[in-house]
Amino acid sequence: MNRVSKSLFLKYLRCPRAAYFESLTAKLVRDYKKNLSNATNEEQIELLKQEFNQKVLNFIADSFFEANEGEEVDEEEQQLSMLHLLKEDKLLALMNDTYFQIEELSAKRVANVFGGTLTAGVRHEEQVYGQKIINLFADGFNFFTFTDVFQEDEHYQRLIEAKATTSRKFIALDYKYKKEEFKFFVETPEGNLMLKEEIPGEELHDAYYKKRLKLFDRVGDHGRYVYDLAWQRYIYENGKDIGTKEVKYYLAVLNSKYVYDGKVDENGRPIYDENQLVTLIDLTKITEEWLPEIAKDFALVKERILNPIGDEVPLDKKVCLYGKGYRECPWFSKCKSDKHVPEVNSIYVYFNGHNGFKVPDTDTKYNLEELVEMGITNALDINYSWLSKTQQIQYKVLESGQTFIDKDFITLKLQDLKYPLYHLDFETMNNPLPMFKGESPYQQSVFQFSLHIEHAPGICDKEKDQIAYLAKGSIDEREALVKALVDAIPNDGKGQVVAYNQGFEKGRMRELGHIFPRYSKDLNSIIDRTIDLMHFIKPSKEIREAYTGAVGDNPTISYYHEHLQRSYSIKKVLPIFVPHLDYALLQEVHNGTDAQLAYLKLPLLNGQEFEKTYTNMLEYCKQDTWAMVEILDALRKLVS
Repeated sequence: MNRVSKSLFLKYLRCPRAAYFESLTAKLVRDYKKNLSNATNEEQIELLKQEFNQKVLNFIADSFFEANEGEEVDEEEQQLSMLHLLKEDKLLALMNDTYFQIEELSAKRVANVFGGTLTAGVRHEEQVYGQKIINLFADGFNFFTFTDVFQEDEHYQRLIEAKATTSRKFIALDYKYKKEEFKFFVETPEGNLMLKEEIPGEELHDAYYKKRLKLFDRVGDHGRYVYDLAWQRYIYENGKDIGTKEVKYYLAVLNSKYVYDGKVDENGRPIYDENQLVTLIDLTKITEEWLPEIAKDFALVKERILNPIGDEVPLDKKVCLYGKGYRECPWFSKCKSDKHVPEVNSIYVYFNGHNGFKVPDTDTKYNLEELVEMGITNALDINYSWLSKTQQIQYKVLESGQTFIDKDFITLKLQDLKYPLYHLDFETMNNPLPMFKGESPYQQSVFQFSLHIEHAPGICDKEKDQIAYLAKGSIDEREALVKALVDAIPNDGKGQVVAYNQGFEKGRMRELGHIFPRYSKDLNSIIDRTIDLMHFIKPSKEIREAYTGAVGDNPTISYYHEHLQRSYSIKKVLPIFVPHLDYALLQEVHNGTDAQLAYLKLPLLNGQEFEKTYTNMLEYCKQDTWAMVEILDALRKLVS
């Protein structure tokens, strides 16, 4: 009997080559002497452990993207940090604990709303037991999974899948019709969400049905959660006789509007109000519509497992999920290699290339995957006239090897600087469950800052002109951090604050001003004086127009080096301008995600272990702000 978990099923469904690639390194189809229904208790425990660990891995990956939604992230950095985390037993245990908390809170919410009897996981040391197992035996396969929460009462059965995402993305499906705002999901008296179409008398519009399609995109931001639940429904309803009770299907997600009130138990652990924190989304109707498609998917997966084929397949962004960090297909590089797509200077290097390339004076537009199938795999293979002005600059740099520098623009930006300059960088923790009073799920909680003060052009000492604050991790130190920040940057209207990707620092200061209103005036003063170092080399159209008066289709880069490829992250920029500053030479903490993991770990450390990690965190954040000082100085030398 071939056991296929949900995660394995999704892997084989996603890519036609997945079964083939796995068969190269492991025996794909294994024969078991016993069906799962006859498995020993020890075997079931081991399967549950594997399934739960896979959920945690998915949870960690999703958490990174949920927390950084709308922010520019370094894909390579995320992947490396994921590998780092998986090797850290203490950190993985913390993630296990967080994920189980979400399941536990979801179960409490279900019990409060529906009553009846509940089957949910019970924590014993580092493992979770007791979840209801559902399985489907078909054609020599055993498709199985464990439900997060299963509820039953006199009239209904309810299957609930807990997810570490938030309600924000589902509420964002709200739409406009004739300039009027309409809800996609409607809140029930119990605080659950249900489809507008299930409310009697509600008027539906074309815009509603357009949004509805997002729930049927199996790998989309909304549809992948719905598909997960629908898959379980298919297993449950086809695996056994479920009786005559009506079965309802829900997602349990974190309420993005929840604000933690700061209550803690006798051990100092946060006490969350599950009725406010957890939102249940009724997807019974949508999952029913998914079932015919899922039946086809089951047939497809069985065929792929029985007859694994390694033939080349077209690249597909929605399937390969390239650029999605840990979610990117593990064999994407292999498939690119089969298509002769180079790792460096490939067609994927162009900014906004995901929007396609238009042939001038025609209606023809090619996306990246179509170009690859046409044999256009190198950045220089493409017709130059198909490129935007920004992309044409990239083309010329890659072709000539000569760096592009708009000295006039950079000079104007440098001349506009007002000293002293306060080079500022924050480090934050974005926990799914709020850490401190006033925070919401996934809110970026500031735990560290570094500040380098540049008194005049190039006048800044790395050690003497640096101010830093780093919380210990065990208690809420945000107010002390804010006080240290506003003391370091006086509210006197003098000078400017320099950040790299200013939107992040500004956003955190606005949030801190809301939580600690007594400092809001000082924080707003800092916000008003904050400028973006990235805009010196990658200005927006608005910035370029403001400084040069140029309007129309102007390039959105004023500096481009071939080593940047398609990223202006500070980790890419620094080696070009200041090669002697290397993040790889730092100890333990090499990027922002490493800093988060180190902060999580601090309360678990003692003595020398604590001091070592604490020092490493200080050195990392110091390098971030010193890097900004050095980059700015390099720009001065470049244009002079």
